[in-house]
Amino acid sequence: MLHPHRPRRSRRSRLFSLIPVLLVIVASGAFVYVSKSEETLFSPELTAISIDQAVAEYRADSRPKHEEIRMPSKMPVQPNPKLAGFSAPKPGVYSYRTTGKDWVEYDGQKYTRQFPKVTPATVLRSSGCGWELYFRTAREYTDGHRQCSAPGEFLCMAHISDITFGDVHRSMTHECNPGMVQVGGKAVGPGGRQSTKCYASHHDAANIDIIFRNTESVVVGGKPVEAYHVELLSSVKGELKGTAVADVWFETRTGTYLKMTRKQDTSSVLPDGSTVTYRVRVTYELESLEPRV
Repeated sequence: MLHPHRPRRSRRSRLFSLIPVLLVIVASGAFVYVSKSEETLFSPELTAISIDQAVAEYRADSRPKHEEIRMPSKMPVQPNPKLAGFSAPKPGVYSYRTTGKDWVEYDGQKYTRQFPKVTPATVLRSSGCGWELYFRTAREYTDGHRQCSAPGEFLCMAHISDITFGDVHRSMTHECNPGMVQVGGKAVGPGGRQSTKCYASHHDAANIDIIFRNTESVVVGGKPVEAYHVELLSSVKGELKGTAVADVWFETRTGTYLKMTRKQDTSSVLPDGSTVTYRVRVTYELESLEPRV
């Protein structure tokens, strides 16, 4: 809060006026890019989206948003006959219990915003093996994925982010070409590992290691559901530096995200030599395998 009767600005007002913000999450929620403008106004507002609102928007337009990102004409790895599935999940709006927050650190100061307790996640069907998933944690925070559920392998074709802080807004797509093999190839069986890179125009590549942890059960709606537990380790070096870890439990028949836990830490050096850091800690847990349509 500003205190106009005081000659000195408060620590929080300094944070809001000095922190430059252009946020972009990369490849399963990996990174944030920070602008170089020193005049950017920082505002912490988050606007929750109800399940009913998300369903109404889905009914108004259920078309995929990124058909320009094509599904592979040739799969990056051979199908694995030992894998159950995959076929695309049912389209509609799913509900995820959500715990977590994001925050910015600058000059010894910290501003935190808590995420809403429920996230609507919309699944849109695309052509062939393709489908899209959008975690709409708030109007100002969307985490999107374009996937391919093909027999014997499961791919991520792109990660799409849409983040707003105050008047600053940025949408960014990081495309994995060929697709990131999240389950399949060498990423099968405990300790199985694949590596890949995903790119966004004019930005550093994200290096990603995919580690298959185990086949486990996740409770959804009071019932156990078989899942492939996969860990995604991301890193980027360059103008932006950062790391991220995402634990994801994919339903074995469709690749539906049953649970996802994300930890990411990213920093950038400003023109004055100071550092600004953005961090996220969030967990999504699916409440039902049946979407609302």
